[in-house]
Amino acid sequence: MKCSRVRRFLSAYHDGEIAGPKREEIARHLEGCAVCRQELEALKAAVETIRAAEVPDSPLYLATRVLAEIRQSGAGRAAARRPVWARVFASAAAVVLIAAGVWVGAMLGNGIAGSGSKANGTNEWPFEGTEPSFAEVYESMFTEE
Repeated sequence: MKCSRVRRFLSAYHDGEIAGPKREEIARHLEGCAVCRQELEALKAAVETIRAAEVPDSPLYLATRVLAEIRQSGAGRAAARRPVWARVFASAAAVVLIAAGVWVGAMLGNGIAGSGSKANGTNEWPFEGTEPSFAEVYESMFTEE
């Protein structure tokens, strides 16, 4: 058995979750491989450190606070239980608003792009030789010629 495969099973081996021929094969590998043995020892030390760690006492009000949070989260679940038609209507309304925004943007964009053609019959900006300012573009959108 290769070291890479043994390392994948070290935790399960340590916890006694592997039995039979596979466990014997891992044990034989560990007898001959110092690197994998060291890794198993490091795993054992880490487990012992975790087991020896002291668990701090929780504050007295913690249980009350957790129960209050659970009760409040029940109110949030009520919104998720809305009827399907209400969720479909909300989604449709969002689509309509997005489409309206795109349409308004396209109309405003056409107003800006088309403002030059109104003045001189071409697709060029009417103020020859200059780059239009925002104020000029804005003004040209709302003036009729």
